[in-house]
Amino acid sequence: MLPGRDRPRCPRCALPQPTGSLCGACLRDAPPFEATRAALDYAFPADSLVLALKYAHRLATTRLFVELLTAAPRPAADVVVPMPLHPARLARRGFNQAAELARPLARSWRLPVLLDGVVRDVDTPSQAGL
Repeated sequence: MLPGRDRPRCPRCALPQPTGSLCGACLRDAPPFEATRAALDYAFPADSLVLALKYAHRLATTRLFVELLTAAPRPAADVVVPMPLHPARLARRGFNQAAELARPLARSWRLPVLLDGVVRDVDTPSQAGL
């Protein structure tokens, strides 16, 4: 069983929300983006699958994530833009997992993918270490 699958979520921040409507935090202080999608909660075994993709080069896991994301209605979007890695991290990892997910998602949604649409110029700490 995958954690949080089909759980109602706030359409803006994707945190669990029993009604599936905007949560109180987003109503009080809306974030600077319109929507977020979350197919699962970041808990076992989904967290292990994410780490396997990012650090063990298990690119086959992208298929599961893409299937979960495309099971929901297509987003109201014009383009898919993956979050880039800082060049130093990209050199260490050898690939950008967000780009690996963005390509098949864009194909499924019949949207263009813009791999160089944004730039990460600050080498922030790894989330795994936080």
